[in-house]
Amino acid sequence: MSFVRQFCSKCHCELWRDGGRGFAAPRVAELRGHSHRSETAGHRLICPQAKPEPANRLASTDSVDFPTRKVVIEATKSPVNYVVLDGPKGNTWEEALAYYLEHDARVASFVKNDHLDFVIPYVYEGVAHEFWPDFLVRLHTTADDSVVRTLIVEVSGGRMDQDKRATKALTARDSWCVAVNNYAGYGRWSFVEVSDMTTFQKVMDAAIADLYADGVTTGGVDL
Repeated sequence: MSFVRQFCSKCHCELWRDGGRGFAAPRVAELRGHSHRSETAGHRLICPQAKPEPANRLASTDSVDFPTRKVVIEATKSPVNYVVLDGPKGNTWEEALAYYLEHDARVASFVKNDHLDFVIPYVYEGVAHEFWPDFLVRLHTTADDSVVRTLIVEVSGGRMDQDKRATKALTARDSWCVAVNNYAGYGRWSFVEVSDMTTFQKVMDAAIADLYADGVTTGGVDL
């Protein structure tokens, strides 16, 4: 059997905060605080604890450069030239999502979280774990809103441990996004999970609109 090796070329781009298509995502070692709603300030008191080493505090597409034998599709809106699909024969769900992102006018850029090392820490049944979401999606700014907005997208199938899946999703939305949004140094972040490909376009449409509105996908409108 012969294998064709596809290469993801070195990405040279500006960080997303500078207006380029590249991504720089905060690497959070842990989330400090809790989700208690303050009676005085109305904020959830969660803050991110960054990685101790300055060089490891951002996960940037600038450093993505790796070979792969996995199925790939070309991407024009991504700073990385290919979207690498999970699974030995690719992943039709991820491929459909990538196609949607390429053609949605609200999407400025997106990237598959492969060798980007973007991780969300969470605890399940008392044990620390790492959650590696599938995609990061940056939205266009508008004439009335210059805030950089990034949507974290997880594509999940029905065979996953449902309790563990729910814990990851709740941590990403209600703890990680809240913490990073409270920090206010990385723009506005939100999270959505896609678990049914018959309705994923409606789910994505609603999630993008909700991020523009600072709604529930950001961890709560009380921020």
